[in-house]
Amino acid sequence: MVPAQAKGESRTLLGPAQAEGDDRVIDLKLTISDAQLRRAVAAMIIFEVALAALNFAPFPWPTIERQLSLESEGNFPTWLASMQLFVMAVVAWFIGRQATPERGQRMLWGAASVVLLLISIDEVSTTHEILGHDAAQRL
Repeated sequence: MVPAQAKGESRTLLGPAQAEGDDRVIDLKLTISDAQLRRAVAAMIIFEVALAALNFAPFPWPTIERQLSLESEGNFPTWLASMQLFVMAVVAWFIGRQATPERGQRMLWGAASVVLLLISIDEVSTTHEILGHDAAQRL
């Protein structure tokens, strides 16, 4: 359980991690205040809502419309989703390496990290589109 923090106090999200029986230490620290974290989350929410709203606006230039469209692949929203999944994979890996002393929980966080990474790669490479198209042709 995470202890409560005083208002305005910063927290270390990622810090030194050492696996059981491992001499190597990962010394990566990311310290962020509660206010900075709230601003970052609010900015991401506003950005996502603005991107969704742009899909309802008519664009005079088809190229820009395609690059911002949520309905097509290989454009800015696809890249953004892939980067968000990648960041979640990295965070899950660090949580598994540092926050859980039990081997089973570390493996669960590691598996979650691998799944998120694979989904991130699939989002950019559009493997699911290719496999779906091939399966539809064979059926």
